[in-house]
Amino acid sequence: MTIKDLCKKIPDDVRSQRLLTKADPIHNATPSMSDPHMALLVKVWETFIEPDKEIGTCPICLGNIKTNFVQMYDFLVDLEESNQMLDMI
Repeated sequence: MTIKDLCKKIPDDVRSQRLLTKADPIHNATPSMSDPHMALLVKVWETFIEPDKEIGTCPICLGNIKTNFVQMYDFLVDLEESNQMLDMI
């Protein structure tokens, strides 16, 4: 599965209203469950990307989730831009 395929699993409204906001949770998350940005990334990951897998909350596991979202960021932005263009039609 490609990064773009993973991004497509995240619903449009979650992408636009939760991930790609001015708060920028993807880049501002720190690998700690007490960080609200990281908690959001974990929730999105476990709900849409790996719903059948138990997500570890150790700093290494959380760091991996953040790294995955950072790698997905450009694809998420592209999907959002495409979605906005379709809405304009």
